[in-house]
Amino acid sequence: MSAQPHYCRFNYNNPERKFPYPTKKRDADLIDTTIQNPSKGSSILYMLQVDLDLDKVRDPKFLIQDKDVDGGKRISWDEVKEYLEQNHPYLLDHIFAATRSYSLKGLCLAFSISPLALGAKKTSSERAARALLAKIHDAFDKAGCGLDPGAIGLKRLCANWQNEEKRDYFRPDIKKKTESERTPVISLLLRKMNKDPLLAYKRKKDQEKTLLWTESIRTEKKLAQLFVELLDNDNTLQISVEELHKLTKISKPTLFKVLNNPPRWLSAENMGKFEGWSLTLKNEFDYSGRVNELLDPSSSPRTNPANDFSVEPCKRPEEILKGDRNRQLTNWFLRLKWFGVEFNEAYNHVLKLSEGIPEKTNSRNCKNTAILNKARSIYYSPLHNTFGICPANQDFPEWLMPQKSYASMVSENDKKLLEAPLGAIAFTGDHISFPEIYDEASFRTVGI
Repeated sequence: MSAQPHYCRFNYNNPERKFPYPTKKRDADLIDTTIQNPSKGSSILYMLQVDLDLDKVRDPKFLIQDKDVDGGKRISWDEVKEYLEQNHPYLLDHIFAATRSYSLKGLCLAFSISPLALGAKKTSSERAARALLAKIHDAFDKAGCGLDPGAIGLKRLCANWQNEEKRDYFRPDIKKKTESERTPVISLLLRKMNKDPLLAYKRKKDQEKTLLWTESIRTEKKLAQLFVELLDNDNTLQISVEELHKLTKISKPTLFKVLNNPPRWLSAENMGKFEGWSLTLKNEFDYSGRVNELLDPSSSPRTNPANDFSVEPCKRPEEILKGDRNRQLTNWFLRLKWFGVEFNEAYNHVLKLSEGIPEKTNSRNCKNTAILNKARSIYYSPLHNTFGICPANQDFPEWLMPQKSYASMVSENDKKLLEAPLGAIAFTGDHISFPEIYDEASFRTVGI
């Protein structure tokens, strides 16, 4: 490599493994966000990057059809640009490139900043750069245009903005002006973003003014149903506490608390024992956004992938493809737990099996610590489908059985045994029913 300051570019070795290796070609797949200065042994940060991924887009207006890419859709730079022009125009003044990702579906946005030396000891300028990047991420996350929250950091590899074929937008004049005039972009943007009404920090007292109920998110979600009911009835409703309970599923003590001390959006007057309560909706426009947020299914909490114990047939290690590793490791541990294999033995056995998974070294799910965490989450989980007794309709392949199973160790340790029917359990809703008569062949023995 040259002894002069230079950009560092990289290519992927193949489309599947995506292992980057250095190259001098200007049309490389990736480029570093820093310039290397070999004479001083330092890295000079010249840009901040924001990655937008297709699978993280929440608002479909940012997507366009493209038959040339896999899946037929990609993120539209024109829509992202229009959003910035309408909401954060000052950010657009510092974006010098928008480049297609390796798959051509996503985008990498490059923000030009004055050159900043990165050292072993963090400086105030570096901390300010990190704070600015976090605020920029917040802006794109609120837009719903596909922000990748994991692609955060100052020194990173990103889509190569020098590759002309992949550029959707390029303003070299912005980059040249920033670097030549040493414009204090970081402090400038921090001041503007702190004053941006869409991003400005709200005090807790101000935040509470937009909530339907401040004491419980569960109660707030149920009150959103009452809000909609009032809207549908011309903002007024005469209703008994019993009817309110059936409508909202809120407990009666909590309902009396709401009615006797109603929030800003609700007026409540007790009309007597027989007439019930007269309710009136107030300030509806101040709260309609919050109601939509509470009732929108896309905003409901998502299942943590670590606890997503979906059951599916087990595959041999060599049959597992990219994208299946996490689910298959989960199902291996589920089967081992169901059939009475002890925790440590199951963990060690899955470690050995994982060695046969193709491209194991490139998978975070196949690292030893990840496998250990998955074993703990399944073996110690209180969820119903991880109990240590196997549903009758699930398979247990012979290749998955350890050489010495827990059941075979029971007699040595004088542990108690449990006989469980192997083929006749019937699941009906939340209940398990057993046939009246079993024969001995239908029982198996597991350790408890």
